[in-house]
Amino acid sequence: MIMDTLVISSFLTPLTRQTRIIDLWVYLLDLIITGKQSFLGATLLYDETIPSFRWLFETFLKAMGGEKPKTILTDQDAAMANAISSVMPKIFHGLCTWHIRQNALRHLNHLYQKSLQFRLDFEACIMF
Repeated sequence: MIMDTLVISSFLTPLTRQTRIIDLWVYLLDLIITGKQSFLGATLLYDETIPSFRWLFETFLKAMGGEKPKTILTDQDAAMANAISSVMPKIFHGLCTWHIRQNALRHLNHLYQKSLQFRLDFEACIMF
């Protein structure tokens, strides 16, 4: 099996354990093989640190028999990028365009609202 792209998305979920709430990061792993996307698995992490992500990618590789994807698409998490480059140094790590758009809307919304040309130019840049 040739893995084209591994897409990693995440969200924070509060988990109540006895009398305290623990925040856990949920990571969903979607695999794209020859244009077809399928859900591969999920994991819970207590934190978003380099060792946690290193564990995630090493465990992923064990589960996949050591086979690596050609590409991994993620958000802009620096710890995750570091872990990817140390565990799978020769694969392409790209940023998810959905996350790029969300960050642009959060930080550049005034430009989006003012200028249609800015919006078109920005979309052209991220979709190259």
